[in-house]
Amino acid sequence: MIRKLNRRGRHPGEDSKRDDPGARRYSGDFYAKWFGGAFAPAFLLSLAVLCWLRRSGTLPGRYGRGLSLRGTAAVALGFAWLGLAVFLHSHLFLANTRSMWKFADSGRATGLIVFLFALAYVAYRVLAQ
Repeated sequence: MIRKLNRRGRHPGEDSKRDDPGARRYSGDFYAKWFGGAFAPAFLLSLAVLCWLRRSGTLPGRYGRGLSLRGTAAVALGFAWLGLAVFLHSHLFLANTRSMWKFADSGRATGLIVFLFALAYVAYRVLAQ
């Protein structure tokens, strides 16, 4: 039995989203893309730059209290903020941009690795004191 192909070269009734790599993109809306994927990472990046320039930072805590850090622990906290910003930007902005969604997976992985290693170093420096 011979079946006709449609314009996309598929048989009628075939699931076209199954093997379309663009179909697995994050399906967020405008506000998630711009506020969660652009403005929130910009704020986190400003926190990272402040940690690097001042060589001091505060790790947020409960009830308005935080853990004050100085020196290399604060610089590592800045890298943790940077990793979180890269992860959020990749997950919410790049994955929703038609021409850049291909870079979202590598950005998420890079941001997560930087965040985890930097936070582990901060924990090491805090516990070693």
